[in-house]
Amino acid sequence: MSTPEHVNGWNAVPRDPSKLLPPNATKVHEAKHVPVAEIPIPDSPVAQAALAYVQQELNPQTLSHSMRAYMFGMAIAKTQYPEWRFSPECYYLTCLFHDLATTHKNLRATRLSFEFYGGMLAHHFIVDHAGSVDLAESVAEAVMRHQDFIPYGEITTIGQLIQLATTFDNMGANADLVHSQTIEEVVKQFPRNGWTGCFANVVKDEIKLKPWSHTTSMGPTHQTIIDGVEANPIMKKYD
Repeated sequence: MSTPEHVNGWNAVPRDPSKLLPPNATKVHEAKHVPVAEIPIPDSPVAQAALAYVQQELNPQTLSHSMRAYMFGMAIAKTQYPEWRFSPECYYLTCLFHDLATTHKNLRATRLSFEFYGGMLAHHFIVDHAGSVDLAESVAEAVMRHQDFIPYGEITTIGQLIQLATTFDNMGANADLVHSQTIEEVVKQFPRNGWTGCFANVVKDEIKLKPWSHTTSMGPTHQTIIDGVEANPIMKKYD
């Protein structure tokens, strides 16, 4: 029987992904192709409502990035960490909401860093649409911490998965976790359409608006952060 911890990913794993990868840990498998058709898209009422909502709020590039994060994350979990227990719905909602607060409107709606405001928005939406408080809290926790890159401590499985997937899509990190054929299929279904430049501009926008923002912790200097995003050796050819 699934427990709330398993359903909503409330299990602690190392925050630093290097502790989950060689030489500190042994990968479960080499990256294997996971066809997009084999990755289920949750269709619960709250999942459908969330998709309809973010389709109205996010620009096409950010929405496609959110869907790629879901696809890449599910592929990583299936091939590398099959022992992780969580519901696809919980991870799907995390992906849909993780960049909600980067919109022009939402960046200017609060002085909060976008991850924290986004987590709040996600929590309110899920509860308002009859999702459980436990589900809302798991999604909010993961959204709030999806750019929490400190090298120590723990994080939930959902939180680690959204980090692995977004840093892979945004910066090409840990490229050996996803099979090249999976990348091809995912990008074909959810095109980047210049996502690298789009995301770099969002980073610049938040740092300009909120020089205290959590985004500034992603690198030793603001330019280092931008350079890391714009380099992305894995995804450059798809932009």
